Parts: sequence; C-alpha cells; structure tokens
Amino acid sequence: MKKSQRHLILLSVIAALAVATLACGSLTALKDLLAKDTPQPISTETSAPEAVLASTNTTEPTNTPEPTNTTEPAAFIGGECDPDTQRIEVNQQYTEFIQGAPYPDGCRVYCLWVPAGSRLKLGIKDFTIDLDIYVDKDLSILEYSDHGQWSSNAYGTGDEEVTISNPEGRYYMQVCSYETASTVKSNFTIYSNLTE
Repeated sequence: MKKSQRHLILLSVIAALAVATLACGSLTALKDLLAKDTPQPISTETSAPEAVLASTNTTEPTNTPEPTNTTEPAAFIGGECDPDTQRIEVNQQYTEFIQGAPYPDGCRVYCLWVPAGSRLKLGIKDFTIDLDIYVDKDLSILEYSDHGQWSSNAYGTGDEEVTISNPEGRYYMQVCSYETASTVKSNFTIYSNLTE
C-alpha cells in the first residue's frame, strides 16, 4: 500500500473519530489523538485530505445556560452606621430592653438605612414604662435635649410613632426613658414600616 493511501486512510479514520467525538459533545479525545498521531502533510497534488482536515476545524460548542429572571433583587444595604449605635433594618421589628438612668444614659440609639419611598413609620410598642422616641438624620442632634427633627413623646405607656414623608438615606432613632432609677426597666418592640 502506498504511503499516500495510508495517509488517506488515517485521515479518514481521524475524520470519522472527529465526527463521533463532536456528536458526544467533547473534543478532548480528538485533541489528544491529533496531538499524538498527526501525519505529515501530503503533497498538494491531492486535494481530498485537505478537505478532510478542513472539516476537523470546527469550534467546540458552548453549553451556556439561558439567563433566567428568577433571582430576586438584592436587599437594600445602605452605608455605615455610627459604631455606638445599633443597626436595624427596614420593615423589621426587634424586641429590645431598656432600664432607667439619668438622661442620656437612659437612652438607646438605633441606626436605619432607608431606600427611597413615599412614607416611613418608625415606632415603639409593648412597653411598661414611659418611653419616648426622637429621630434625626444627624446623630449629633440627638445628643442634646432638643432631640431630633421628628419626635413622639406622649406621656405614659402608649405606643410612640413618627411618620417621615419621602424618606431616603440614614436615620438615627433614639429611644429614651426618663426614669432615673436603674430598677425601672422594660422590654419594648422597635419597628419600621416603609411604603414605597
């Protein structure tokens, strides 16, 4: 058998393997085979082997999944809070504890990051001593007795709540008891409700 005929047979086998390998979705075996047993180029007088070689130069198919719209948008995170405050999240409620002490030691300060919305309600409920709330975007304002831009300081143990129109950004909320005796204490629920 002539050398050129052996090359044609070998190239035909390689082409058949390439087709079989592509049908299985993997080119790894074909690449290994070609790297080991690639024949020397045949003279330019025969055109059939070149056609066979050209047919093996196909690109590997990609199995990229179609994008789906099942992912939920990421939760609003916002920025940093002052380290001396406790961070709370929008549309959540928390059970907290407070005890009496002279102002401002009888206060707890919370930080809340709020995405743009039409109305934000911040409040406290379920307490057994007189508590008040003060809210501002500037923490330093809450350090003084004039408190914040929004406040709820009704007398007694009724719920306290403030409403902020068109909120967005960071808010600080101060919850205070003006009882000076440390033996006076209560749990309370702090909450936020954002209407978008």
